[in-house]
Amino acid sequence: MTIDEFETVRPLLTISEPRIEAAYSSLVLGEVYQKVADRYGWSRQSVNETAALVLSVFDAYTLARQTELERQKGLLPDNWDVLTIEAPVDLIEKFVPEVLSRREAELESRPRCSPQVEKMVSVTAIEDSSVKVTKIRKTRTKKSDV
Repeated sequence: MTIDEFETVRPLLTISEPRIEAAYSSLVLGEVYQKVADRYGWSRQSVNETAALVLSVFDAYTLARQTELERQKGLLPDNWDVLTIEAPVDLIEKFVPEVLSRREAELESRPRCSPQVEKMVSVTAIEDSSVKVTKIRKTRTKKSDV
């Protein structure tokens, strides 16, 4: 498990800080369970169970992200996809307006009888002067809601 993967699931863990540290030592730093167990005064099995718990949380998180991505892709037209990218702000500032322009053109070309479609581009600033496009998605509203 990488440092980033572990830090991603850390807030989701409902175990004590020493157990989190033990799992980090074994899963990220690659220490053998017995060495970690000796340091904390635990059994090797206890460290193994803690590591397994963290891995199960990570697996659930990964499955949830994949499910969300598949759902988002299912809402998009055939020629659209979901993109997550980190890039310099100046490139993002060129890219986002092009996506928005293309979106408007595709919406205008749709027959009036089709459902109204809204797409959203979420842009999140990152401290090091780059921007991360996190989602391009659309939601449909029923004719009765319009």
